Amino acid sequence: MLQHRILPRTDLECSSICLGTAGMGSAMPRDLSFRMLDAFLEAGGNFLDSARVYADWLPGGASASEKTVGSWMKERNVRDKIVVATKGAHPPLSDMSKSRMSHAEVAVDIDLSLRCLQSDVIDLYYLHRDDPSVPVEEIVGFLDGFTKEGKIRFYACSNWGTDRIAAAAKFAKEKGSRGFVAVQNLWSLAEPAPGGITDQTLHTMDSETIQVCRNFEISAIPYSSQAGGFFTKRALSKELKYDPARKGVYETEQNYSRLKTAVRIAEKHGVGVTAVVLAYLRCQPIVTVPIIGPGSLDHLEDCLRGSGLILTASELDEFPL
Repeated sequence: MLQHRILPRTDLECSSICLGTAGMGSAMPRDLSFRMLDAFLEAGGNFLDSARVYADWLPGGASASEKTVGSWMKERNVRDKIVVATKGAHPPLSDMSKSRMSHAEVAVDIDLSLRCLQSDVIDLYYLHRDDPSVPVEEIVGFLDGFTKEGKIRFYACSNWGTDRIAAAAKFAKEKGSRGFVAVQNLWSLAEPAPGGITDQTLHTMDSETIQVCRNFEISAIPYSSQAGGFFTKRALSKELKYDPARKGVYETEQNYSRLKTAVRIAEKHGVGVTAVVLAYLRCQPIVTVPIIGPGSLDHLEDCLRGSGLILTASELDEFPL
């Protein structure tokens, strides 16, 4: 069974792994989505991650993820057992350079998410992107307003840079506001290759961001926590040696070195490499709940197997930040 942990400065008791639902109701059919959610709940999982924009890029797919999660919670009558996280303020998919960071636009997104989720409140609400031209004082102000209205319980940010996270946290503390309680940036045991991330609106976790989170008691809820399956696929195929001819976001010599170390540690503990990859994040000096995005029930089982693994300090030191 998955262990639970309370996110600092909240009363949200979340499973130690968060289930991403981006493809549910679209790439993943409704029936399989429901079985995936059932299996996660049965294993002790209660933390779900969605976004208003998920599947908007598909014909007829608008908000498919939120709608699927909402329908599942209602049909299973489990809303009170679930910590629901979703995201808004995403730029238009037709033009990612356009901001949607106004009070009015975020209000529209929240109301749409509430309807799709068939819920009166969102437990954890992320701003999906940032607009540095909008003062953090303004953003914290209207997010506080939504909490007072009872539409969201706690708020967070996704794909924000270190300086902006720090500025928002500092302002919130001075104001006496709770501020951001979590950051959802890209983070895994593997580091993307230079130029591997082409979307310039995405942000990764680094040592400076981790320190800011530590200073302000902000949790990390990283996406792409398994590096797109890099470690699992390479371990299963026994491709543990770096080959510069291979192309991909994580095809670097450093990541293959980490792969070999992860395989060795996994063998020592008698678990699969996935357990080590997820434990690396869960054992960081800040509260970290990795998001998984399994495409099948077998993949979900692989993510849950060995979920209680704790890496020692010396093992973590083998993967320097």
